Amino acid sequence: MRLAEHSRVLLAWLLVVCATAGTADATSNPAVGAARAYDRGLRAYLRDDHATALAAFVNAAELNPDLADAYYLLGMSYVQEARWEAAASAFRRASEVDPGYVEAFAALGRTLVIGMARSSEAAEILARALELAPTYAHAWALLGHAHANSGRIHDAISAYEHATTQNPTDVSTRYELGAAYLRVGALANAAEQLDIVRRTNPHHAKAMFALGTVHVKAGRSQEGRLLLDAFQKLTREDERISLLKRRTRAPDADAWHELGLIYVGHEQWVEALAAFQRCSEVRPRDPRGQEGTGYVLIRIQAYDEAMRLYADLVQAWPMEAQYRNSLGVVFLMTGRNDEAAEHFRVAAELDPTNAGPYANLAEALKRAGRTDEYRNAVQRFRELSGAGR
Repeated sequence: MRLAEHSRVLLAWLLVVCATAGTADATSNPAVGAARAYDRGLRAYLRDDHATALAAFVNAAELNPDLADAYYLLGMSYVQEARWEAAASAFRRASEVDPGYVEAFAALGRTLVIGMARSSEAAEILARALELAPTYAHAWALLGHAHANSGRIHDAISAYEHATTQNPTDVSTRYELGAAYLRVGALANAAEQLDIVRRTNPHHAKAMFALGTVHVKAGRSQEGRLLLDAFQKLTREDERISLLKRRTRAPDADAWHELGLIYVGHEQWVEALAAFQRCSEVRPRDPRGQEGTGYVLIRIQAYDEAMRLYADLVQAWPMEAQYRNSLGVVFLMTGRNDEAAEHFRVAAELDPTNAGPYANLAEALKRAGRTDEYRNAVQRFRELSGAGR
């Protein structure tokens, strides 16, 4: 939010400067040059071209040493390259130019904690950020990390509690709070926080391990073993994901497809969609990527895109019942019940021993008010599924 506001102000300032520059060459005006360099840097930064961004922000800061945002984003660009000393220097300069720049203090604190292991110094910097913005959840979380790294666990707990109060949906910080409670032996408090993490993100392996440890320490061995078994399963899955990601450095459609399936299991729809689409790009004639893409599009309710995709699949593979069935599902979800029924009917003809299309056909006919046909479809479904026995 801070950067968006400053970008609007900077644009207005650039227009004023250019307007008042008269007939003079605008490139000879340091203020105009700084604004243009900052704009180049911001555009590069937003497209993850950090090398170009870094050079542009250095240029902007040289031309206008009072441009705090240039120093801040220069620091962020250094962070992307793990140049921690340089990042800390840039964030410090941003906070000196603008002593009210809360994000600069927080970024400096984060750099000191995560990149430079200077937790005591970080705690002082983050305290300054919280003086400026007492409800800044991210700064409270970072302060918790700083205290935890310094062995001040009770202070860490207090900071994490503030962070989760301000941002109850921050699963990462809530996990740290639960882990800190575990470190001081507050098992009930740890269990409460870690269980929230587990329910919010069932694939959070570290929370699963910590919660299992809590149950074992509390004498609930069976529950603890189940959670620790789940942790081992998640760990193996994480290792598999890492292996698949290494394989995708080369054009490997199978790896992308398997990654997509794992992400679907985690209900990580953005990641799943990207993986399936990449599978299709690597191997265009393999329908698995499109199948996975279509499934995700239905799950995220992107029905227009799903309809176009399944229509293409039906045209390319007219004898595949599953594509007809999926296209029928899209029509059904969009209230086009008669068209859905027709696709389910064709799917049932193409795969006459499969009860699934008949179940879908019955639902479409019911919604369309076609009672007699609905009853026939239900009867056929029962015969194939054994439900009538």
